Amino acid sequence: MPWLAFCSGAYLKREGRIIPLPLDILRHTRDRFAYSDKTTTFDDELGLPRTVDLFTSRSLFQASEDDFDKEYSFGDRYTEGTKKTAASLQEGVLTFHYAVTESTNFLGHNLPTKFEFYQNGRRYEQNGDFFSSGTGRVKSISSSTEPQGVFEPGTQQTIVDGRFRDAADRVVSLIYTTTNGLASPTNDPFLQAKFKAHMEKAAELHRDQAEQK
Repeated sequence: MPWLAFCSGAYLKREGRIIPLPLDILRHTRDRFAYSDKTTTFDDELGLPRTVDLFTSRSLFQASEDDFDKEYSFGDRYTEGTKKTAASLQEGVLTFHYAVTESTNFLGHNLPTKFEFYQNGRRYEQNGDFFSSGTGRVKSISSSTEPQGVFEPGTQQTIVDGRFRDAADRVVSLIYTTTNGLASPTNDPFLQAKFKAHMEKAAELHRDQAEQK
């Protein structure tokens, strides 16, 4: 939610953007990119959202589920079930809502000082059938120094590293945890060993699937 409220402006200006479900842990969420959006923004350089609504989309649902299976090397074991679920979805059902209820002008930028949100349950998604809602309020605003790196040093981060993939797209990213303040180079021995093990696991899975057919 802090990303949506304060850091999403540049992303919302991109063509073909897809806003992920804000109230889910994305690495565990198959339908994370399955929703179209209708968004209004503040008319300034930052362009932070005033309102964001996410709606069901059959085509985006299918793409999100297929990409999840590819990322985690599941092959086509869930493909038929996904197609049936996608066909059963009602197009354009409101799934998530966010709205700024109070804002302030700070250094020429419109920033939310209070916002509300809710996310409806998705009965078609495992562990997704819940309703969640809440509000957020800003208690103070101040200038800060430019961050030294992408990640906060000392805090464990889960990284989905798209630099690691194979030519056949059986592996499209490498997932790992780190407490480094900067992204490690691709020739890091630890990352190379993780990628090798991941490739071997993906190859074994594809062999098993080929034998079953």
